[in-house]
Amino acid sequence: MLKEGVLVKMEKHTDRVIAKIVIILISIHLIAPIVATIMYSFAKSWVNTIFPDGWTIEWYLQLITNSDFLSALIRSIILGVITTIIAMCCFLPVVFYANVYDETIKAKLRFITVLPFTIPGIILVTGLVRVYANLPIPQMLVLLLAISLLSLPVTYQALDNAFIAHDFRAMF
Repeated sequence: MLKEGVLVKMEKHTDRVIAKIVIILISIHLIAPIVATIMYSFAKSWVNTIFPDGWTIEWYLQLITNSDFLSALIRSIILGVITTIIAMCCFLPVVFYANVYDETIKAKLRFITVLPFTIPGIILVTGLVRVYANLPIPQMLVLLLAISLLSLPVTYQALDNAFIAHDFRAMF
């Protein structure tokens, strides 16, 4: 009986060790490309060796002094902020209504929020730009609305989780 208990403990210990080894290997597999990319971004030259010849921040200095990069960065930040505002203005009332007044529509909302995943974003944006290219609508507006549509699943889920966590129905 004592031997069986020891064997069970040894099996559990072995299972834990194997699980830890698997998690470590998966973590290394996922983190290694990120670390290599960061190292490459600071490398002076990295050819035919396992490590770079030297380190520099020259590439980052060139990047932040490039006016095209800065304008693209500012444009991206503005697009992100406006997209967030549009998403909140559109989806917050719907999620509020679904959580406080009518929980039966939540299944339909979940289905609708999955729809943007059925069409890859790059195909959607490329198609929209082609469709609206000859119309007098600014392409930035088309891009903004497409990104807002693609943010639907994330925005809905974040808002729904917040409403569930705080039990707004009881508060309201």
